[in-house]
Amino acid sequence: MRAPFPYALTIGTDISHARRILDWSNPTRFEHNSYGLSLLKRVFHQNDFIQLQRRYPWWQRPRGLPEANVRSLSLFLAGRWAAKEAAKKAWRADLLGWRDLWVETAAGSGSVAPEIVCRVNRNGWNFDEDELLKLAGEDVAADNVRGGQEGETAVVDEQVARLSISHDGEYAIAAVLATPLHASILTDLKQRQAEVDLRMRMIMESSGQPS
Repeated sequence: MRAPFPYALTIGTDISHARRILDWSNPTRFEHNSYGLSLLKRVFHQNDFIQLQRRYPWWQRPRGLPEANVRSLSLFLAGRWAAKEAAKKAWRADLLGWRDLWVETAAGSGSVAPEIVCRVNRNGWNFDEDELLKLAGEDVAADNVRGGQEGETAVVDEQVARLSISHDGEYAIAAVLATPLHASILTDLKQRQAEVDLRMRMIMESSGQPS
């Protein structure tokens, strides 16, 4: 008889080519027509932007800076991208969006071991540079910029998984170790699926196609 693996743990991995996001030898494309900003607005949670602004306040204008600095930025961005993709695989949730996830350091652990946090983004967040600069300049940790309630009666709306990010040459590799998503988060995702299905039915009906 074979004993099954005794823990409800799942693993997700991903690899990201940093130069595809930002080529440190020629960062012109990243700046052109705000390509880099447009890309990150689709991928980054507000807390990701705060960390980015604190570590690389020049990130929107990397041209002319030392190549080593731009390379560091590129690998940082690739690491975040890989982490989010790995988390989606670990949680087995295709409907989790990039902006439902962000990376932070383990709170209260005394270490810099990163974690990835999931919170279904229902209200959205519009990039506001003035707001970002204000938040990035405050002393509070980026992971304090959250919604939700606290206390015994609060609904679970965030979940954390273990994260490891490594870099090798031009690549960032991420691995996520997770437990199954909490029932309340799954409920949010089911509601998102219902909204997607409704929009699809409306599109098909408006085009005269059978649903």
